[in-house]
Amino acid sequence: MAKKADLVREATEEEIKWGREISRMTIESGTDKSEKDPANREKFEKVQAILDEEFGEGFGRGTCHRRWERKKELLKEMYDIDWKSPAELNPHVLYD
Repeated sequence: MAKKADLVREATEEEIKWGREISRMTIESGTDKSEKDPANREKFEKVQAILDEEFGEGFGRGTCHRRWERKKELLKEMYDIDWKSPAELNPHVLYD
């Protein structure tokens, strides 16, 4: 059986460009409209501070889904905002 280190390779320049393009498209189409509303800015900042405290500031493998689930809960509980995660808005994109 191959070791994990044997399965890792550096991304090609083309793969890096493709990844950046996917990220750009996801950011543009993957943000819930409530997050873009200036009236909600402070609410989202407060929720983000709670998330950073609970999860830390970094993202590890698979943590985005847990963070988004918690963010959804907090926004609903605290502000009655029905927020949609990037995964919900972009079902064609696999997030890890």
